[in-house]
Amino acid sequence: MRATITPTPSGLGVAVLAAAGLLAAQACGAGGSDPGEGNGNGQATEDKNDEAGLQEIEFGALTFRVPEEWEPHDMEYSQMPMGGGEEAHDEWLLVQTNPEEECDLDAGITPGEDYGCAHVMLLGPGSIAVGHGLGELSEDNPFALGTNPGPCAEGIETGLEEPANPAEPSVAEDAEIGDETVPYREWALACTADPQTPELDYHLQRTWYLPDALIVDNWSTDGLAEYVAGSELAT
Repeated sequence: MRATITPTPSGLGVAVLAAAGLLAAQACGAGGSDPGEGNGNGQATEDKNDEAGLQEIEFGALTFRVPEEWEPHDMEYSQMPMGGGEEAHDEWLLVQTNPEEECDLDAGITPGEDYGCAHVMLLGPGSIAVGHGLGELSEDNPFALGTNPGPCAEGIETGLEEPANPAEPSVAEDAEIGDETVPYREWALACTADPQTPELDYHLQRTWYLPDALIVDNWSTDGLAEYVAGSELAT
């Protein structure tokens, strides 16, 4: 098996594991385990990933098992929190989910900006520190930098009804990541459909709140919940 690893200063980063001639006999002998089940034989897990066309992206304590065609991009972000204090710095991942699109990685450095491609965000402690209106983010808030809604990203699915209370999620439950359980929320997030008018539109944000990271999906990514459940979270 071939591994390509891009480290970052904080130890977060990308480790993309791709298959290279693993023996089918090992997969048959080991038996494998369901992607939603943790533990099991390590070789069997690798073989199962290969057969399913999955790769593993390492981000802090998270081993994110997603389709091979998804492409992770290392990003960096710095922001002063509202009210002052120490600058928050984060190495985060933009995980591109549509290989037919081309991400404009020079569009900015801020998570949630319009990068011109559908993607999932893996965010670390720095983004959490300023993830709610430039203040500390908790599971009681959606991930939204700044205090005013930004422009709707091109291609994002809007059209949700305006929530009666934007501070309340439409779904609040727990979700599995392998053997672990984390808070999961769905929010109707506001964006500006036309920068020249105050009219707001709303899109779905799905957020998994890990102990030291976030998985944020603003694009209603097909199959993401199953991929998250089949991933692994070290404790």
